[in-house]
Amino acid sequence: SFQLLGRLTLMVATVLFALPQRNEKVNTGLNQVTHIYYTDPALSSTAAALLLTLPLIIHWAIIHFLDGPAYQLLPLRDQFLHVLSNTWVTLPVRAIRHQDQVHKSRGQVWSLSLAGINLMVTAVVS
Repeated sequence: SFQLLGRLTLMVATVLFALPQRNEKVNTGLNQVTHIYYTDPALSSTAAALLLTLPLIIHWAIIHFLDGPAYQLLPLRDQFLHVLSNTWVTLPVRAIRHQDQVHKSRGQVWSLSLAGINLMVTAVVS
């Protein structure tokens, strides 16, 4: 899914920017000497840790506080499982008490919009 691809792309890019860069220097005189040295990474480890953890924590908080009344009526265990399952992809709340079909398109559009905004802000910040 594109949701998973979007999150993983940002996470992998953040990790790669936090790794030190390997450079080689070759002298082309009589003796061919190769010097290998490492330069500082583009991101500090603190910045990389914040860019990896804060978007997920903010995403969890958005799900917890802005999901509809169906989420608030779920038991605590089901709320936890819903937030955990929405870490990588966006899924609507499934209430088992409803016998009739419930349209969840509005909630799905809002969830996808908030996840997209979260990803865009993370991409701009990184």
